[in-house]
Amino acid sequence: MTSCLSDSNDNAYTTESFSVNDFPNIKANIVFVSDENSESQKINQVIIDSTLASFYLDKPVNNIQEALDSFVANYKSFKDDFPDSSGVWELIVETEVVFESETIISYSINTYTYTGGAHGNDKIILLNFDASTGTILNQENLFLDSNKLKSVAESFFIKSQKESSDTFKMEDYFFGQEFQLPENMSYSDDGFLMLYNVYEIASYAQGYTEFVIPYDELEGILRISPY
Repeated sequence: MTSCLSDSNDNAYTTESFSVNDFPNIKANIVFVSDENSESQKINQVIIDSTLASFYLDKPVNNIQEALDSFVANYKSFKDDFPDSSGVWELIVETEVVFESETIISYSINTYTYTGGAHGNDKIILLNFDASTGTILNQENLFLDSNKLKSVAESFFIKSQKESSDTFKMEDYFFGQEFQLPENMSYSDDGFLMLYNVYEIASYAQGYTEFVIPYDELEGILRISPY
């Protein structure tokens, strides 16, 4: 099995920057796979679609530049309706390849939006791709046994939270419900990353919650080896 990327990591990716004149805090830096084969283009399309989905716009758009322009148009319309409102809207997108091997490419999309109020909103989307085909991998593709995964993940979640806080209480998380796997997870150099976005399992003040499970703890659970 070989990666759809070129052999040289220096040439494997290219970053495209998008912006809007006079709005320095409305911008996106998107990392794309630079190869032109069908597998790479499949990855790039998912990256575009996932980035656009993170914007929460009120109408469909066809590309990232159009999305930024639409965001600015919405802001201008808002200012026309509420000229005395303070604060300038922001939309900042940063992307990154977080893991790469012959079998897997893992990718993150970090979106920050501010449209007024006490604070903005951050969200991270983690994507995993089959490096040989460019196919996006969901949790069913990644794991052999979701019940075993949930059990292992819960133990490492508790361990990581106890290490970071002497006052950790499980009831402070998951809004009174039982432990749940995060929506976002990916391969990493240190192990398998589990990430909960702000508000996903706790209050805004607690921010992101993330932890890593060593790969050897996922033997017989992880369907695709990282290497």
